[in-house]
Amino acid sequence: MHSLLKTSALLGLLAMASCKQKSQEQQTTTDSTIAQVKVDSTNMFPKETDYQITVQMPGTFHEGQVPLNSDKKSWVGIFQTSKGFELRATKIALEMVHDEMIDETPEAKTGIQINIAQKDTCLLLIESQSYLKDHVIAPLTLSKTEFYPNDAVEFEYLGLKYKLFAVGKKEIAKEDPNQILVTDYTLSISFTKEGKNYTNVLLRQPRFDTKIPTVQFAGDIDGDGIVDLVLDAATYYNDINSTLYLSKIAKGTQGLTIAGGFTAGVD
Repeated sequence: MHSLLKTSALLGLLAMASCKQKSQEQQTTTDSTIAQVKVDSTNMFPKETDYQITVQMPGTFHEGQVPLNSDKKSWVGIFQTSKGFELRATKIALEMVHDEMIDETPEAKTGIQINIAQKDTCLLLIESQSYLKDHVIAPLTLSKTEFYPNDAVEFEYLGLKYKLFAVGKKEIAKEDPNQILVTDYTLSISFTKEGKNYTNVLLRQPRFDTKIPTVQFAGDIDGDGIVDLVLDAATYYNDINSTLYLSKIAKGTQGLTIAGGFTAGVD
């Protein structure tokens, strides 16, 4: 739907926007220790069962894409304000609206619009958690936001050095020479903190044929000094799958772990 497309485009622009936090970034060819593996339904990641909390995007969506009790929950949002980016508490209201793509009569209203009290632009809504406090977020600028196999970026954020890298197979589709087919795909991140190495898989999907994983936002969302990520993990060009990765709930040497995801179609 139109507002979802607009929100998706805004997220992409924000990921590339200028900010005070310098990334000291270098693009490299990955030499990762994460090996390429055959990916199928048994090892693909994340699945909805991996989600720990609910996340949603502002905008208007098809029937069934937004739980009808969403306005009863407490939320925080990633907001772009006149002063920069902030995580802060917010309230939402749901409104039934006409769905131009689905509703067959003018009076039908099966679409669901998520309205937010604040006037500032909201990138993502996150179900309130005790560890998510209101604070200013220093956003991270990455010159590379799409990651094909063998793409890698090294960067520094709040004094820690990171590497974001992808492995998999990439080839030109036989049926369309303008289309790149990606299979057995894995996207990972690694960093070192206080002498301890952290590495974990962010995404593992068997196939991307009309879209590729994209970083929508990067910054310290949960306030612990480690970069957190919002990725679009959708495999179909007309879908969006905003997945949230946080460090505060990660265990062991994970570094970051999946918190939640929101999937919606625009056709």
